[in-house]
Amino acid sequence: MDDRLNKWVHVTGEGCTPLLAFTYDDPTAGPSAKGTVARLPLEPEHAKRAIEEPETTLRLSGWKNRLNVRTVSEAEARDLGLPPEPPWFMHFRRYPPWREDPLLTGKFHPEYPDDIQIFVHAGNPRFSGKRPELVWVRIQESLRQSYRGILLNEPQQLEALRQGDSVQFMAVQSSPHPFMANDAYLEDRKGWVVSPCDKCGFTEMFQPPSERAAAFMRENNIPEENTPIMLSTFCPLCGGCQILGKVGTEAEQKVREFNPCGKKKWWRFWKK
Repeated sequence: MDDRLNKWVHVTGEGCTPLLAFTYDDPTAGPSAKGTVARLPLEPEHAKRAIEEPETTLRLSGWKNRLNVRTVSEAEARDLGLPPEPPWFMHFRRYPPWREDPLLTGKFHPEYPDDIQIFVHAGNPRFSGKRPELVWVRIQESLRQSYRGILLNEPQQLEALRQGDSVQFMAVQSSPHPFMANDAYLEDRKGWVVSPCDKCGFTEMFQPPSERAAAFMRENNIPEENTPIMLSTFCPLCGGCQILGKVGTEAEQKVREFNPCGKKKWWRFWKK
C-alpha cells in the first residue's frame, strides 16, 4: 500500500493548486486526494471545508513525482481540528472480506477487528485423545472457502501448534466458532455428506471423511473392496452421533434426509 494513503496532507507542486486534503484509494481511480484549496499558513477554516465540503479531488497517480505531498503532523492536525479521517471517507473505505462475512459477524474482538477465536485441534478427540482448544487468530488472508491467519496465543495441549504459526480455518453456521480446516479436508469433504450431530447440530468433521472411513475399515477388518458408502462417527465437538454418506451413492440422499431430532433411529433410517 502507498504510505501516503489514509492521511491528511498538504499538496503542492508545479501546476497544482495547493490543497489540504485526505488521501485514499479510490476503487476505480486509484490513489487520490480530496480536500480544499489551502495556501500556507493552514487555518481551521481550511480544515472545516476539507472535512465538510471538499470541492477538489486530485488523482495522485497521474502526477507521479511532480507533487510535493507533506503529511500533516499530529500536532498540526490537532490545532486545525482535523479528525483521524473525514466522514466522507466511509464511502471509499475498503474492508477486508472477512469483516463482511455473515458467518463471522459478532465474533471479532471489539478492539481488534481482524482477531477472532477459532477451534484448533489434532483431529477428532475421540481418536486423538486431545480436545479441541479455542485460540485467538489474526486473519491475514481470504481463500476460496476458508481463511488464513496467525496464532496469537499458544494452545495448552496441542504440541504441534505454536504462537505465530499460520493456520487455515473455515466457518459454518452450525458451529459457534470457526475451526481449523486445511485444503485436504476441504477437497475430501466435497465427496461426502455429513448429517448434523444428534446433540449439537455440527455438520462438519475435524478430519477428512475418507480418512475416517479408512480407519473404520481397519478397526473392523473390512476388506478394501468393501469400502463403506455410509458409516457413523462421533461429533468432534460434543461426542454425539454423525452419519457420513458418500456423494453419488444411494447413501447420499438418505443422509441428507436424516433428521437427528426425529423418532427413527440412525441405524434404521434406510428402512421404510
